Parts: sequence; C-alpha cells; structure tokens
Amino acid sequence: MKLESEVVEFRDGTKLTVTEASWEADMRVARMEDDAEKRVKELIATRGPELTENDFGWIAFVQSIYPKLAACSTGAVPSEDETYHMATVEREKWAQVAHRLNPTWFKGLDALIAERKLSEADLKKKEMMLTESTTD
Repeated sequence: MKLESEVVEFRDGTKLTVTEASWEADMRVARMEDDAEKRVKELIATRGPELTENDFGWIAFVQSIYPKLAACSTGAVPSEDETYHMATVEREKWAQVAHRLNPTWFKGLDALIAERKLSEADLKKKEMMLTESTTD
C-alpha cells in the first residue's frame, strides 16, 4: 500500500517530503520523543533554577513539536535548532502538512490549543463583565 506524501518547499528553495505515518515512522517519533525527554531531564538536572522562559519554550518545542515534524519527513529536514529559529510562516507550512497527513500524532496538541482558546474566551468574557459592572 502506497503512503500519501506531499513535498514542502521553503522560500530558500530547499524541499522535504512529508509522508503519512507508518509503523516505522510511529517508532521513529517515539524514539525522538524519548531522546528529547532524556535531554530535557539532563538540562533540568544541570541548570534547574537557572532555566529561563526561552528554555521552557525550547523544551516544549523539542518534546512536543519537532519529533512530529521530523519523524514523518525526508529530504532536506532542518535540524531542531534550525526549525526552532525558522520563520513562523515556514515552520507552519511544514506543520500543516505534517498535521494533515498524521492527525493522530497531533491530538494532544490540538486539545491543548482548544483548551487555551476556551481559556482566552473565558478571560475576555470576564474582562467584559468587569468593564460593564464598573461603568454601571
């Protein structure tokens, strides 16, 4: 059975191919996530209280996002660091294709995003209620 795939071309002309997950890709993403978790634990053990907000952003990225992008991609796959510092529009182009071809890999992230949107909507409602009550 042929797996669905799609080529992503970045503005610098480099290309990679994103492929629908197979057992092999499922195992690759699991290994990458395990490796990232080990590196994060090591970072926390060595730097602990010195970690910055940027460090926590990097941690979330290497544990939750990069493995899902890289594990289903072949060709000129950017490194973790290159992807982390990539223009958002370029990273999103790649992520949208990876998400479309491998939606089960992103269910947890989708739930977090939906929860965040609900929280933001609740916050806006509360702010509106406060504004209305102070103007009465």
